[in-house]
Amino acid sequence: MEKKNILTIQQVESQQSKVYTDLANLFTVLSHPIRLQIIELLADGPKCVCELTPRFAMSQPAISKHLKLLVDIKILQHRKDGTKNLYKIANSEIHNIIQQGFLALPSKK
Repeated sequence: MEKKNILTIQQVESQQSKVYTDLANLFTVLSHPIRLQIIELLADGPKCVCELTPRFAMSQPAISKHLKLLVDIKILQHRKDGTKNLYKIANSEIHNIIQQGFLALPSKK
């Protein structure tokens, strides 16, 4: 008897649930103002943590933790350049999402 590739309702719902969970995780990571600012700074091109740290009232290890979260969820990529790690935006759509978020903010009249 031939096996059919038929998904049950539960399997479809499970797949849809995973997509929503992944999207919620993305927005959770993006929900911190420092991480949004990091992405904005990286829109101009790759930077190392030493270039990002002076922009914030935080230590380099604290900025590195934010960078790690962004790398873990594949918003950013990093590569070694000598002794430095250079970070860049992995997907340009992320920057577009942030720009759309600015447009969606209620205007302050």
